[in-house]
Amino acid sequence: MAETKNKKIIVAMSPHKFLRDCLGQATAKAGQAGGDERRRVIVAMSPHKSLRDSAGQAGGNKKSRIVIAMSGGVDSSVAAKILKDQGHELAGIFLNFWKDENPSYPVRLSAHDEALYPADAPTDAKALAGKQALAGKQGGLVENKCCSLEALMDARRVCQKVGLPLYTLNFSEVFKKEVVDNFLKEYEKGRTPNPCIRCNKLVKLGLLVERAKKLGFDYVASGHYACIKKTRKYENTKTKFIYKLFRAKDKDKDQSYFLYTLTQEQLKHLLFPLGDYKKEEVRKLAKKFNLPTAAKRESQEICFIPGKSHNDFLKRYLKLKPGPIKLLPRLRLGEPPARFAKAPARRARRANPLPALPAGRLGRRGEGAERWDGVIGQHQGLPLYTIGQRKGVEIGGIGPFYVAKCDYKTNTLYVVHPVRKIQFSNGAGQRDIISNGAREALDPALYSDKLIADNVNWIAGIEPKLPFICEAVIRYRHKPTRCKVEKHENTKTQKHEKYLVKFEKPQRAITPGQSIVFYGKDEVLGGGIISARGGSAFG
Repeated sequence: MAETKNKKIIVAMSPHKFLRDCLGQATAKAGQAGGDERRRVIVAMSPHKSLRDSAGQAGGNKKSRIVIAMSGGVDSSVAAKILKDQGHELAGIFLNFWKDENPSYPVRLSAHDEALYPADAPTDAKALAGKQALAGKQGGLVENKCCSLEALMDARRVCQKVGLPLYTLNFSEVFKKEVVDNFLKEYEKGRTPNPCIRCNKLVKLGLLVERAKKLGFDYVASGHYACIKKTRKYENTKTKFIYKLFRAKDKDKDQSYFLYTLTQEQLKHLLFPLGDYKKEEVRKLAKKFNLPTAAKRESQEICFIPGKSHNDFLKRYLKLKPGPIKLLPRLRLGEPPARFAKAPARRARRANPLPALPAGRLGRRGEGAERWDGVIGQHQGLPLYTIGQRKGVEIGGIGPFYVAKCDYKTNTLYVVHPVRKIQFSNGAGQRDIISNGAREALDPALYSDKLIADNVNWIAGIEPKLPFICEAVIRYRHKPTRCKVEKHENTKTQKHEKYLVKFEKPQRAITPGQSIVFYGKDEVLGGGIISARGGSAFG
């Protein structure tokens, strides 16, 4: 009789009958496994990844035991179905994150309570009674879009359709500490963070990989749109495997920007099944498989901040101090905005910003024509503004204005007017940047040709030979631009290595706190946090 090997299974403590039944099914399957040498894998169905190469990453034709963290979206749903059809043994995981408690938000049943009611019985008397009892009350939890009640129910329906059990893991405390608290601290310090990148590093993928390895699984698979490729490297007659990260086939949905913090050890245990698919292909597969999430829309918002209440969230958690808004003096001899340079006399007053005014009062148009750097308004707190921002700069009547600088020492917000045309030196003469009539601020103060990156992670695990030329992205969906990367001269005195990045062309609105990611064609070389931007690239 074949010897039965130990099979490890993730068990989420839950009172739900559905989960208890699933646990029984999973246990029975493990008992029937006998001498089967299937490897253990966790697939974290998070925002997307590639299935066509997942078999290769998971060991060729060898079937794996996979735990899929279901997000309740179409991407994780399709990934689960494809892996199931490949013959892997699957179990679903739904991750619970922190939810904001807003005094003005209506109380709702928790996902835990709602889960007690059958998904196919929305008019259940007990459920209706519970909801009616809470009607009109305030002080409820704001649903986190990544782990909302709707997401949980969708994940459950997909797991039932595909034929796999679903369990839950509570990551709310670590999410609050590592993602939300950091988000607020960064804004308080005048930086603009990207919480999704930190979440992938420390929670959604990072922590899940750790849990998976402790439980004896080989992989964590997610629904991210990106690709991992395993390559051979020969060192002193020994073969070493290097895991490389690449952009997804669908460049519009590519999420490699959010994954540059991954290490070799983490990549070794990750599967991204959707990396070789385009979004429309995933949608078609979802319809073909008749999955409940086939037509579900996706959200691009920060998951723990509902709707468009970003500033409301910051106002509730940060101590904000109002202060003056000033027009930043021009870099070229202090001339007025180009669009007013030849304005007739009757339009001159429109061109002039307002002078210094008593606190709490906005001036009339044309006041203080002699003062280009006068106070023209009042901001509500510097953390509410970021470089290049237009919306929310409420000066009224004479705009638009764009945020150019936040001076935390004097609590002053500096803004600029948009212009039609500016020039910069590229080392080989003068070159124009033209806005083509668009009302986008092209003021030199918004442009920089260099920055300093800190907390840099190199995907290969080692620093590449410096200096080197590559392409860089300074924010999500930013157009890649050529740059030169070299060691920062003062890096020896710092806790972390710092790098100086020089761009071929000046870049608009380089923002401290955001991430810069380096690419060699489609390969992700690494990335880091923008700690400072260089001076204006314009003379």
